Formats: sequence, structure tokens, C-alpha cells
Amino acid sequence: MTTNLQNLANAFKSIQSERDFDQFRKVFSFSKINPKTASDVLGIYETNIENAYLTVTHRWFDRCRPFSIQPDGNKLLLEIEGAQPMNVTYLDDM
Repeated sequence: MTTNLQNLANAFKSIQSERDFDQFRKVFSFSKINPKTASDVLGIYETNIENAYLTVTHRWFDRCRPFSIQPDGNKLLLEIEGAQPMNVTYLDDM
């Protein structure tokens, strides 16, 4: 991986909130490409860095299932062309 992709991967691993994710998308110029593909998908974002196509899929999940069905957890999946996917999970109440 090149330095820019390593920086992106490190920044992705440090996401701990919606604010961090918003900042990450701005810094690395991700744009929303598909807002709804399934009921648990909040958005799919893409960018291109150094001729590598990258996508982030943002999903929600409910931690308290029987008590209060709400999207209070978030899962992010980063896919970089030619590399292993990376996952990050953060909670809305942190």
C-alpha cells in the first residue's frame, strides 16, 4: 500500500463517531453513490486514490433488539481494490 492509502487506512481504523466518519469522508473526498440498497444500509461512498477504487458501506444495527429497535450502532466496511476489507464499529451513544 502506498503512503496515501496507508494514511487513509489508519484514519479509517480511528473512526469512533459519526463526526469522525463525516471528517474522514471529507478529507479523502468520498461521495455518496447509493443511499439505499438494503434496509440496514445508511449509505455507500466511493473515491479513487492513486488509481485504486475505494468504497465504504455504512450500516446500522440495533444493540437492544427486543427493548427498543433503533439504529444505535454503526458498522463501516472499507474496501480497497486489491486489498483485504477493513471493518470499524462505533456506537451512537459514545
